[in-house]
Amino acid sequence: MTALCELFSKYASDKCPQIFHSYSPEYYKLLKDYKDTYTDILEIGIGTHSLMDGYIRNASGREYQLGGSLKAWRDFFKNAQIYGLDFEKTSLFEDERISCFFTDQSKEEELEKTISNIKASRGDENLLFDFIMDDGSHRGDHQITSLNCLYKYLKKGGLYIIEDVFPEWLHVYPLIGKDEKGIPNVIPGMELIKIHIGQNHPRGQDTFIVYRKSY
Repeated sequence: MTALCELFSKYASDKCPQIFHSYSPEYYKLLKDYKDTYTDILEIGIGTHSLMDGYIRNASGREYQLGGSLKAWRDFFKNAQIYGLDFEKTSLFEDERISCFFTDQSKEEELEKTISNIKASRGDENLLFDFIMDDGSHRGDHQITSLNCLYKYLKKGGLYIIEDVFPEWLHVYPLIGKDEKGIPNVIPGMELIKIHIGQNHPRGQDTFIVYRKSY
């Protein structure tokens, strides 16, 4: 049980095997060397009580906590500001080193507007992120739209993780930037470094994909 497993369990996030997904041990391996150096982290998908409470209770007997994964990232990355994005405005909240913003990840123009709002709130037009996580709608077309838009806001060496990928989409992501119809749209400098396929979902949606920005 890693430090990330403990934090996700503490905040009732389904990212850990103690509640549902097999992700947190793998995330720990990827991120443990950066826990003191990452300063800016972005996650799409905050969650809502209406969608998550019954699911978390059924999976673990635990009570759902709004923004559990954001709080876990905040505690793990001691020097980082955490930004959460969601389509549901009632999910937006503020906490110590956590700021939340509205976005629609299906529309590139909305994502760009949200990034501009984050930069304005920070007072830094050159803001880039160490790590971006997509735990939003889980729709393949939305995930690809978000990747195509947001990769340029990663720092060199930064990681981009797409979580909860359905098996029928796995053939698309290794092609980096090809859309759902397989049309080439290569993303410069984005290297696919890991595909994790777990066993904790009846439809196989215990999968995440990791890219690293090489330049």
